[in-house]
Amino acid sequence: MNIDIRRPLLFIFSCSKYLFYFFSDFFSKSSTTSQTHSQSLLIIKLDEIGDYILFRDFIKIIRESKKFNDYKISLLGNEVWKEITEAFDKNFVDDWIWVDKKKFLNNLFYRRSFLKKVNEMNFGIAVNFHISRNFYLDDAVINAVNANNKIGHKTNLTNMFNWQRRISDGYYTNLVDIEEVVFEFEKNKNFLESLLSEKINLAVPYLDVEVIDRNNVIKKNNVVLFIGSRRAYYRWAIENFVRIVEHIIKKYNSNILLIGSVADIKYANKFKSLIKASLLSNILDLTGKTSLIETIEIVSKTQLTISNDSGMAHISAATGTPTIVLLNGSRFGRFFPYPENSSVKVIPIYPPKLDNYKINFSEFVREYKYKSKLDINSISPERVTKEIDNFLGENST
Repeated sequence: MNIDIRRPLLFIFSCSKYLFYFFSDFFSKSSTTSQTHSQSLLIIKLDEIGDYILFRDFIKIIRESKKFNDYKISLLGNEVWKEITEAFDKNFVDDWIWVDKKKFLNNLFYRRSFLKKVNEMNFGIAVNFHISRNFYLDDAVINAVNANNKIGHKTNLTNMFNWQRRISDGYYTNLVDIEEVVFEFEKNKNFLESLLSEKINLAVPYLDVEVIDRNNVIKKNNVVLFIGSRRAYYRWAIENFVRIVEHIIKKYNSNILLIGSVADIKYANKFKSLIKASLLSNILDLTGKTSLIETIEIVSKTQLTISNDSGMAHISAATGTPTIVLLNGSRFGRFFPYPENSSVKVIPIYPPKLDNYKINFSEFVREYKYKSKLDINSISPERVTKEIDNFLGENST
Protein backbone atom coordinates (compact mmCIF):
# COMPACT_ATOMS: atom_id res chain seq x y z
CA MET A 1 0.00 0.00 0.00
CA ASN A 2 1.47 3.33 -1.11
CA ILE A 3 0.90 6.24 1.25
CA ASP A 4 1.47 9.78 0.08
CA ILE A 5 3.13 11.50 3.03
CA ARG A 6 3.75 14.78 1.23
CA ARG A 7 0.57 16.53 2.37
CA PRO A 8 0.94 15.56 6.08
CA LEU A 9 4.55 16.76 5.96
CA LEU A 10 3.45 19.99 4.28
CA PHE A 11 0.82 20.43 6.99
CA ILE A 12 3.40 19.95 9.76
CA PHE A 13 5.77 22.38 8.07
CA SER A 14 2.97 24.93 7.70
CA CYS A 15 2.06 24.66 11.40
CA SER A 16 5.70 25.15 12.41
CA LYS A 17 5.99 28.11 10.06
CA TYR A 18 2.85 29.60 11.55
CA LEU A 19 4.21 29.41 15.11
CA PHE A 20 7.50 30.98 14.00
CA TYR A 21 5.81 33.84 12.18
CA PHE A 22 3.20 34.26 14.90
CA PHE A 23 5.76 35.19 17.53
CA SER A 24 7.76 37.29 15.07
CA ASP A 25 4.71 39.21 13.85
CA PHE A 26 3.39 39.63 17.39
CA PHE A 27 6.45 41.60 18.42
CA SER A 28 6.08 43.82 15.35
CA LYS A 29 2.93 45.32 16.82
CA SER A 30 2.94 48.41 18.97
CA SER A 31 1.85 47.99 22.59
CA THR A 32 -0.34 51.09 22.28
CA THR A 33 -3.17 51.64 19.84
CA SER A 34 -3.21 54.96 18.00
CA GLN A 35 -6.36 56.73 16.90
CA THR A 36 -7.32 55.82 13.34
CA HIS A 37 -7.97 58.42 10.62
CA SER A 38 -11.56 57.89 9.52
CA GLN A 39 -11.17 59.62 6.14
CA SER A 40 -8.36 57.38 4.92
CA LEU A 41 -8.43 54.22 2.84
CA LEU A 42 -5.68 51.62 2.50
CA ILE A 43 -5.81 49.43 -0.61
CA ILE A 44 -3.76 46.23 -0.24
CA LYS A 45 -2.77 44.49 -3.47
CA LEU A 46 0.26 42.23 -3.22
CA ASP A 47 -0.09 39.77 -6.10
CA GLU A 48 1.71 39.80 -9.46
CA ILE A 49 1.76 42.00 -12.57
CA GLY A 50 -1.06 40.21 -14.39
CA ASP A 51 -3.28 40.37 -11.30
CA TYR A 52 -2.61 44.09 -11.01
CA ILE A 53 -3.48 44.71 -14.68
CA LEU A 54 -6.83 43.02 -14.03
CA PHE A 55 -7.38 45.26 -11.00
CA ARG A 56 -5.88 48.70 -11.62
CA ASP A 57 -8.83 50.16 -13.60
CA PHE A 58 -10.87 50.06 -10.40
CA ILE A 59 -8.57 52.46 -8.55
CA LYS A 60 -9.99 55.30 -10.64
CA ILE A 61 -13.50 54.07 -9.79
CA ILE A 62 -12.64 54.16 -6.08
CA ARG A 63 -11.14 57.64 -6.35
CA GLU A 64 -14.22 59.04 -8.10
CA SER A 65 -16.82 57.17 -6.05
CA LYS A 66 -19.23 58.95 -3.72
CA LYS A 67 -17.97 56.86 -0.85
CA PHE A 68 -14.25 57.61 -1.18
CA ASN A 69 -13.84 60.76 -3.29
CA ASP A 70 -12.82 62.82 -0.28
CA TYR A 71 -10.64 60.12 1.32
CA LYS A 72 -6.88 59.99 1.41
CA ILE A 73 -6.10 56.84 -0.59
CA SER A 74 -2.95 54.81 0.04
CA LEU A 75 -1.91 51.78 -2.00
CA LEU A 76 0.18 49.04 -0.39
CA GLY A 77 1.57 47.14 -3.35
CA ASN A 78 4.03 44.65 -4.74
CA GLU A 79 7.05 46.62 -5.93
CA VAL A 80 7.35 44.53 -9.12
CA TRP A 81 4.58 46.65 -10.71
CA LYS A 82 5.59 49.93 -9.09
CA GLU A 83 6.58 51.41 -12.46
CA ILE A 84 3.14 50.73 -13.93
CA THR A 85 1.00 52.23 -11.20
CA GLU A 86 3.17 55.31 -10.74
CA ALA A 87 2.87 56.02 -14.46
CA PHE A 88 -0.79 55.18 -15.03
CA ASP A 89 -2.48 55.66 -11.67
CA LYS A 90 -0.70 58.62 -10.09
CA ASN A 91 -3.81 60.82 -10.30
CA PHE A 92 -5.86 58.43 -8.19
CA VAL A 93 -3.49 57.50 -5.36
CA ASP A 94 -2.20 59.85 -2.66
CA ASP A 95 0.48 57.62 -1.22
CA TRP A 96 2.22 54.33 -2.00
CA ILE A 97 3.71 51.75 0.37
CA TRP A 98 5.92 49.22 -1.40
CA VAL A 99 6.87 45.73 -0.30
CA ASP A 100 9.43 43.27 -1.64
CA LYS A 101 7.45 40.03 -1.44
CA LYS A 102 10.46 37.73 -1.54
CA LYS A 103 12.14 39.56 1.31
CA PHE A 104 8.91 39.75 3.27
CA LEU A 105 8.46 35.98 3.10
CA ASN A 106 12.09 34.99 3.55
CA ASN A 107 13.88 37.71 5.52
CA LEU A 108 12.73 37.89 9.12
CA PHE A 109 14.33 41.29 9.81
CA TYR A 110 12.76 42.84 6.70
CA ARG A 111 9.38 41.32 7.61
CA ARG A 112 9.41 42.63 11.18
CA SER A 113 10.56 46.08 10.08
CA PHE A 114 7.88 46.32 7.40
CA LEU A 115 5.05 45.14 9.67
CA LYS A 116 6.19 47.53 12.38
CA LYS A 117 6.06 50.41 9.88
CA VAL A 118 2.58 49.40 8.73
CA ASN A 119 1.41 48.97 12.32
CA GLU A 120 2.38 52.56 13.09
CA MET A 121 0.12 53.84 10.29
CA ASN A 122 -3.58 54.44 10.89
CA PHE A 123 -6.51 54.14 8.50
CA GLY A 124 -10.26 54.36 8.65
CA ILE A 125 -10.72 51.47 6.21
CA ALA A 126 -8.27 48.84 4.96
CA VAL A 127 -9.28 46.63 2.03
CA ASN A 128 -7.36 43.54 0.93
CA PHE A 129 -8.15 43.04 -2.76
CA HIS A 130 -6.19 39.78 -3.05
CA ILE A 131 -8.83 37.24 -4.09
CA SER A 132 -6.79 34.16 -3.13
CA ARG A 133 -5.55 35.47 0.20
CA ASN A 134 -2.12 34.39 1.44
CA PHE A 135 -1.95 33.61 5.16
CA TYR A 136 1.69 34.68 5.49
CA LEU A 137 1.50 37.70 3.19
CA ASP A 138 -1.54 39.94 2.77
CA ASP A 139 -3.39 38.39 5.73
CA ALA A 140 -0.34 39.10 7.90
CA VAL A 141 -0.37 42.69 6.68
CA ILE A 142 -4.08 43.20 7.35
CA ASN A 143 -3.55 41.77 10.83
CA ALA A 144 -0.85 44.39 11.50
CA VAL A 145 -2.81 47.35 10.12
CA ASN A 146 -4.60 49.73 12.47
CA ALA A 147 -8.01 50.39 10.89
CA ASN A 148 -11.61 50.67 12.08
CA ASN A 149 -12.83 48.44 9.28
CA LYS A 150 -10.88 45.65 7.56
CA ILE A 151 -12.49 44.21 4.46
CA GLY A 152 -11.45 41.25 2.33
CA HIS A 153 -12.54 38.32 0.20
CA LYS A 154 -14.06 35.18 1.64
CA THR A 155 -11.10 33.42 0.12
CA ASN A 156 -10.62 30.06 -1.55
CA LEU A 157 -7.88 27.62 -0.53
CA THR A 158 -5.44 28.35 -3.37
CA ASN A 159 -2.81 29.81 -1.04
CA MET A 160 -3.70 28.45 2.38
CA PHE A 161 -5.02 25.54 4.44
CA ASN A 162 -8.52 25.59 5.86
CA TRP A 163 -7.18 25.97 9.42
CA GLN A 164 -5.28 29.05 8.31
CA ARG A 165 -8.40 30.52 6.76
CA ARG A 166 -10.33 29.99 10.00
CA ILE A 167 -7.67 31.96 11.87
CA SER A 168 -7.21 34.80 9.39
CA ASP A 169 -10.94 35.28 8.76
CA GLY A 170 -10.90 36.72 12.26
CA TYR A 171 -8.56 39.51 11.15
CA TYR A 172 -11.38 41.09 9.12
CA THR A 173 -14.53 42.97 10.10
CA ASN A 174 -16.22 42.08 6.82
CA LEU A 175 -15.66 39.32 4.24
CA VAL A 176 -17.32 39.44 0.81
CA ASP A 177 -18.24 36.20 -0.96
CA ILE A 178 -18.02 36.35 -4.78
CA GLU A 179 -16.78 32.80 -5.37
CA GLU A 180 -19.50 32.10 -7.96
CA VAL A 181 -17.87 34.64 -10.31
CA VAL A 182 -15.16 33.05 -12.47
CA PHE A 183 -13.14 35.65 -14.43
CA GLU A 184 -10.69 37.66 -12.31
CA PHE A 185 -11.67 41.05 -13.73
CA GLU A 186 -15.33 40.30 -13.01
CA LYS A 187 -14.43 39.17 -9.47
CA ASN A 188 -12.72 42.50 -8.83
CA LYS A 189 -15.67 44.39 -10.26
CA ASN A 190 -18.26 42.50 -8.21
CA PHE A 191 -16.20 42.86 -5.04
CA LEU A 192 -15.93 46.61 -5.55
CA GLU A 193 -19.62 46.95 -6.39
CA SER A 194 -20.34 45.36 -3.02
CA LEU A 195 -17.93 47.75 -1.32
CA LEU A 196 -19.24 50.89 -3.04
CA SER A 197 -22.91 49.86 -3.27
CA GLU A 198 -23.01 51.01 -6.89
CA LYS A 199 -22.83 49.44 -10.36
CA ILE A 200 -19.59 49.64 -12.37
CA ASN A 201 -19.62 49.77 -16.16
CA LEU A 202 -16.29 48.17 -17.02
CA ALA A 203 -15.91 44.97 -19.04
CA VAL A 204 -12.18 44.54 -19.73
CA PRO A 205 -8.84 45.93 -18.49
CA TYR A 206 -7.52 48.99 -20.30
CA LEU A 207 -4.13 50.71 -20.41
CA ASP A 208 -4.25 54.20 -21.88
CA VAL A 209 -0.86 54.27 -23.62
CA GLU A 210 -1.30 57.96 -24.43
CA VAL A 211 -0.21 58.54 -20.85
CA ILE A 212 3.31 57.30 -21.64
CA ASP A 213 3.48 57.63 -25.45
CA ARG A 214 6.84 59.11 -26.45
CA ASN A 215 6.08 58.79 -30.18
CA ASN A 216 8.75 56.16 -30.71
CA VAL A 217 8.83 54.88 -34.26
CA ILE A 218 7.79 51.24 -34.05
CA LYS A 219 6.93 49.34 -37.20
CA LYS A 220 3.39 48.01 -37.23
CA ASN A 221 4.37 44.68 -38.78
CA ASN A 222 6.14 43.57 -35.62
CA VAL A 223 5.08 40.41 -33.81
CA VAL A 224 5.98 40.33 -30.13
CA LEU A 225 7.03 37.09 -28.43
CA PHE A 226 7.05 36.44 -24.68
CA ILE A 227 8.65 33.02 -24.37
CA GLY A 228 9.33 32.97 -20.63
CA SER A 229 7.18 32.36 -17.57
CA ARG A 230 7.82 31.87 -13.86
CA ARG A 231 6.53 28.29 -13.83
CA ALA A 232 7.98 25.52 -16.01
CA TYR A 233 4.57 24.01 -16.79
CA TYR A 234 3.50 27.37 -18.26
CA ARG A 235 6.38 27.46 -20.75
CA TRP A 236 5.86 26.16 -24.28
CA ALA A 237 9.04 24.57 -25.66
CA ILE A 238 11.52 26.94 -27.28
CA GLU A 239 11.69 24.60 -30.27
CA ASN A 240 7.96 25.19 -30.81
CA PHE A 241 8.43 28.95 -30.78
CA VAL A 242 11.23 28.56 -33.33
CA ARG A 243 8.90 26.70 -35.68
CA ILE A 244 6.13 29.29 -35.56
CA VAL A 245 8.57 32.19 -35.94
CA GLU A 246 10.13 30.59 -39.03
CA HIS A 247 6.60 30.31 -40.42
CA ILE A 248 5.77 33.95 -39.63
CA ILE A 249 8.95 35.36 -41.17
CA LYS A 250 8.81 33.23 -44.30
CA LYS A 251 5.13 33.82 -44.98
CA TYR A 252 4.66 37.43 -43.81
CA ASN A 253 8.19 38.85 -43.59
CA SER A 254 7.29 40.19 -40.14
CA ASN A 255 9.82 41.48 -37.65
CA ILE A 256 9.95 39.50 -34.41
CA LEU A 257 10.53 41.26 -31.10
CA LEU A 258 11.66 39.07 -28.22
CA ILE A 259 10.65 40.74 -24.96
CA GLY A 260 10.98 39.56 -21.37
CA SER A 261 12.71 40.10 -18.07
CA VAL A 262 16.35 39.46 -17.21
CA ALA A 263 15.27 36.02 -15.99
CA ASP A 264 14.13 35.23 -19.56
CA ILE A 265 17.49 35.93 -21.22
CA LYS A 266 18.44 32.25 -21.12
CA TYR A 267 15.32 31.37 -23.10
CA ALA A 268 16.00 34.11 -25.64
CA ASN A 269 19.58 32.87 -26.10
CA LYS A 270 18.39 29.32 -26.69
CA PHE A 271 15.81 30.60 -29.17
CA LYS A 272 18.44 32.48 -31.18
CA SER A 273 20.76 29.46 -31.17
CA LEU A 274 18.03 27.33 -32.77
CA ILE A 275 16.63 29.73 -35.36
CA LYS A 276 18.00 29.61 -38.89
CA ALA A 277 20.85 32.10 -39.35
CA SER A 278 19.21 33.51 -42.47
CA LEU A 279 16.24 34.67 -40.38
CA LEU A 280 18.13 36.40 -37.58
CA SER A 281 17.97 39.75 -39.38
CA ASN A 282 14.19 39.74 -38.76
CA ILE A 283 14.62 39.22 -35.02
CA LEU A 284 15.29 41.92 -32.45
CA ASP A 285 16.12 40.62 -28.98
CA LEU A 286 14.99 43.11 -26.33
CA THR A 287 14.90 40.59 -23.49
CA GLY A 288 15.99 42.24 -20.26
CA LYS A 289 16.54 45.55 -22.08
CA THR A 290 13.18 47.29 -21.67
CA SER A 291 11.41 48.74 -18.66
CA LEU A 292 7.79 47.82 -18.02
CA ILE A 293 6.66 51.15 -19.43
CA GLU A 294 8.76 50.67 -22.58
CA THR A 295 7.37 47.17 -22.94
CA ILE A 296 3.81 48.46 -22.70
CA GLU A 297 4.50 51.10 -25.35
CA ILE A 298 6.13 48.60 -27.72
CA VAL A 299 3.36 46.04 -27.33
CA SER A 300 0.67 48.66 -27.90
CA LYS A 301 2.12 49.49 -31.32
CA THR A 302 2.66 46.00 -32.68
CA GLN A 303 0.49 43.80 -34.82
CA LEU A 304 0.25 40.67 -32.68
CA THR A 305 1.51 39.29 -29.37
CA ILE A 306 2.21 35.59 -28.79
CA SER A 307 2.81 34.70 -25.17
CA ASN A 308 3.00 31.99 -22.58
CA ASP A 309 0.65 32.32 -19.60
CA SER A 310 2.10 35.43 -17.95
CA GLY A 311 1.36 38.99 -16.90
CA MET A 312 2.65 40.12 -20.28
CA ALA A 313 -0.35 38.51 -21.98
CA HIS A 314 -2.68 40.65 -19.85
CA ILE A 315 -0.62 43.76 -20.56
CA SER A 316 -0.92 43.09 -24.29
CA ALA A 317 -4.67 42.57 -24.03
CA ALA A 318 -5.09 45.76 -21.98
CA THR A 319 -3.38 47.82 -24.71
CA GLY A 320 -5.86 46.45 -27.26
CA THR A 321 -3.22 44.42 -29.12
CA PRO A 322 -4.49 41.05 -30.43
CA THR A 323 -2.96 38.34 -28.26
CA ILE A 324 -2.44 34.60 -28.65
CA VAL A 325 -1.75 33.00 -25.28
CA LEU A 326 -0.52 29.44 -24.73
CA LEU A 327 -1.92 27.70 -21.66
CA ASN A 328 -1.81 24.33 -19.90
CA GLY A 329 -5.26 24.83 -18.34
CA SER A 330 -4.29 25.72 -14.77
CA ARG A 331 -6.77 28.06 -13.04
CA PHE A 332 -9.05 27.63 -16.04
CA GLY A 333 -11.58 30.42 -16.41
CA ARG A 334 -10.06 32.68 -13.78
CA PHE A 335 -7.47 34.46 -15.95
CA PHE A 336 -8.20 32.92 -19.35
CA PRO A 337 -10.21 32.67 -21.49
CA TYR A 338 -11.46 36.24 -21.57
CA PRO A 339 -15.28 36.47 -21.70
CA GLU A 340 -16.93 35.86 -25.06
CA ASN A 341 -18.31 39.40 -25.15
CA SER A 342 -14.88 40.91 -24.52
CA SER A 343 -13.93 43.78 -26.81
CA VAL A 344 -10.27 42.70 -26.87
CA LYS A 345 -9.04 39.91 -29.11
CA VAL A 346 -7.43 37.33 -26.82
CA ILE A 347 -7.08 33.86 -28.36
CA PRO A 348 -6.37 31.14 -25.77
CA ILE A 349 -4.81 27.92 -27.02
CA TYR A 350 -5.04 24.92 -24.69
CA PRO A 351 -3.91 21.30 -24.85
CA PRO A 352 -6.21 19.25 -27.14
CA LYS A 353 -8.31 17.95 -24.22
CA LEU A 354 -9.58 21.50 -23.67
CA ASP A 355 -10.20 22.39 -27.31
CA ASN A 356 -13.97 22.36 -26.77
CA TYR A 357 -13.78 24.61 -23.70
CA LYS A 358 -16.66 26.80 -24.86
CA ILE A 359 -19.02 23.82 -24.71
CA ASN A 360 -17.66 22.32 -21.48
CA PHE A 361 -16.73 25.56 -19.73
CA SER A 362 -18.33 24.83 -16.33
CA GLU A 363 -16.93 21.29 -16.27
CA PHE A 364 -13.40 22.53 -16.97
CA VAL A 365 -13.71 25.26 -14.33
CA ARG A 366 -14.45 22.59 -11.73
CA GLU A 367 -11.70 20.24 -12.91
CA TYR A 368 -8.92 22.77 -13.49
CA LYS A 369 -9.92 25.45 -10.98
CA TYR A 370 -6.56 25.31 -9.22
CA LYS A 371 -4.11 23.36 -11.33
CA SER A 372 -3.85 21.35 -14.52
CA LYS A 373 -1.41 18.52 -15.13
CA LEU A 374 -1.97 18.71 -18.87
CA ASP A 375 1.22 19.16 -20.89
CA ILE A 376 1.43 22.56 -22.57
CA ASN A 377 3.69 20.96 -25.19
CA SER A 378 0.81 18.83 -26.39
CA ILE A 379 -0.16 22.03 -28.22
CA SER A 380 1.30 21.57 -31.68
CA PRO A 381 3.05 24.36 -33.60
CA GLU A 382 0.57 23.70 -36.42
CA ARG A 383 -2.31 24.55 -34.07
CA VAL A 384 -0.69 27.88 -33.26
CA THR A 385 0.28 28.76 -36.83
CA LYS A 386 -3.35 28.19 -37.83
CA GLU A 387 -4.44 30.95 -35.43
CA ILE A 388 -1.56 33.16 -36.57
CA ASP A 389 -2.66 32.74 -40.20
CA ASN A 390 -6.27 33.47 -39.25
CA PHE A 391 -5.14 36.83 -37.91
CA LEU A 392 -2.14 37.87 -40.01
CA GLY A 393 -3.74 36.60 -43.21
CA GLU A 394 -6.69 38.91 -42.65
CA ASN A 395 -4.54 41.86 -41.59
CA SER A 396 -1.51 41.62 -43.87
CA THR A 397 -0.86 44.55 -46.17
